[in-house]
Amino acid sequence: MYDAAAGRSVNLTEKVPVSFLDLDSDRDIESPPVRPVDWSADGRSVLLSDRFDVWQVPAAGGPGVNFTGNGQKDQIRCRRVVVDRDEMGIDLNVPLYFEMLGEWTRKTGLARRAPATGKLEVLAWADAGFGHLLKTAVAAGDSASGPEGG
Repeated sequence: MYDAAAGRSVNLTEKVPVSFLDLDSDRDIESPPVRPVDWSADGRSVLLSDRFDVWQVPAAGGPGVNFTGNGQKDQIRCRRVVVDRDEMGIDLNVPLYFEMLGEWTRKTGLARRAPATGKLEVLAWADAGFGHLLKTAVAAGDSASGPEGG
């Protein structure tokens, strides 16, 4: 990444112990990267995928944090679910949701990462397909929601 303010380039992934190359790509370019997930809302880090896990990598460089835990080990591909289509960067202070796909079993699932614990909780995992998560127009518990609300 090029830091225009400092006038220098930073290798974001130098201290992260995985590769972010898309080994499944058949594009005619050398060393194609896996598409980045997105930047954090505060701009201090970027979320990257190594095909299996999602990593938080500091914008200044440094060791990354594996957000999804054991995707590589268990051969489960984790992909972030965008619940709010209007978001401007990823808010790391709210739960993040991930779709899961077993590389060899083809099982699918859904998981949630709680910001307080940093743990990934599997919400569903089965030989089934799951629909997409959607954000409601009105939050649950809002006085204007429900059949009597206006």
